[in-house]
Amino acid sequence: MKILGKAVWYLLIALISVLLAFTLFLFISNKVNPGSIPSAFGYKVLTVLSGSMRPEFNPGDLLIAKDADTAKLNKGDIITFTQEDKYVTHRITEINEQNGQMSFITKGDFNDSQDPTPIAADKVVAVYSTHIPFLGMFLQELNGIYGFLLLVVLPVVILVVGELRDSIKRRKKRAERIPPVDMKL
Repeated sequence: MKILGKAVWYLLIALISVLLAFTLFLFISNKVNPGSIPSAFGYKVLTVLSGSMRPEFNPGDLLIAKDADTAKLNKGDIITFTQEDKYVTHRITEINEQNGQMSFITKGDFNDSQDPTPIAADKVVAVYSTHIPFLGMFLQELNGIYGFLLLVVLPVVILVVGELRDSIKRRKKRAERIPPVDMKL
């Protein structure tokens, strides 16, 4: 039972450490490049804010998208692009080329009609790879005070309590091994 408890303890510490590192990465990325999408190793992470792409993904999901090579995009690919200083992720329904300039007609899967404005190739920032349900919403919450409490204060408290517990156990074991000293002269 003690081995299982220690395994769970170490797994919890590892999970909190990974979440802390990931959140720290997102936090630093947002501070260094405000308004840009955090990116590492050619992949970007985004949080879905609207239901325009249901059922493919839902609000609160975390999208993982890779840098886009617009020459390799096809009808049906899901792309993230900038539109009026916002990031939008929709599916390509048509690809047009005029005078050597490529543009894309897009549509959210849940929307009734296509997006009104064609998307120029230079506005495409990423192509969808996969998503993780609900994680985006969770990570957005971690950017505030709850994230600080959960990822900084809580691990410190857990580590301090663990160290105090271990220290008390060591003292008790040491006290059991050392015979009492007779102070009578």
